Amino acid sequence: MRKHSEKFHSRREFLAGASRYAALGLIGACGAALLAKRQRLLQKGYCINRGICAVCGILDNCDLPRAIQARQSLTGADNG
Repeated sequence: MRKHSEKFHSRREFLAGASRYAALGLIGACGAALLAKRQRLLQKGYCINRGICAVCGILDNCDLPRAIQARQSLTGADNG
């Protein structure tokens, strides 16, 4: 069995490490792309929660008409 302190690595170890870091980079890039898409949709005024306002995390700060109606119905302001 090899020690981790050896300078020589086999081709299999190199490919496994390269694959591991490539997969990690791909996951990070996809996460960053999804975050950028979410921010872009919010800036354009599109709903990011498919219109399900009651469980949305940004309901308090959302200015879309559907969110305003949901806030009013949740607080009971539209019950007359």
